[in-house]
Amino acid sequence: MHTATLVSCLLIATATLPCQAATCGALLSPMAFGIYDSILPAANDTVATVTVSCTPGLSQPLTTSYTITIAGTGTGNDAVRAMSSGAYKLYYQVYKNAARTTVWGNGGTSGTGVASSVTSLTTVTPGLQVHNVYARMPPLQAIPPGIYIGSLLVTIDY
Repeated sequence: MHTATLVSCLLIATATLPCQAATCGALLSPMAFGIYDSILPAANDTVATVTVSCTPGLSQPLTTSYTITIAGTGTGNDAVRAMSSGAYKLYYQVYKNAARTTVWGNGGTSGTGVASSVTSLTTVTPGLQVHNVYARMPPLQAIPPGIYIGSLLVTIDY
């Protein structure tokens, strides 16, 4: 009789737990190009990472699907991204692949994002997925010396 009561209480407790949606977040590592020499004929490449963390929540599948988009600031046009030093702009682009042929866009006119998924071991333990962000700064940009700073806005839709 005691066992039946315990099972009954567990069933009631389980049945009354609220459904909780997944939660996801992202962390973008610094994208450092280093020193740019405007007279060198070679492009300046670097790699950063976006780490996506998703916790599925109660009563949810352990795998969460998402899309990462990256919007740039500095030009008003994500097809051309830039860092600034005062009024001067130093242009670059971010890509989905190491060959740097497919632009990582904002989901609009500048290109698509990256669709992926992450699997968690439990409904309360986050799953992690790391994505490389390949960047390239074209050569021979006529700019004065300075410290050029820019930012990217990473969005996770899940």
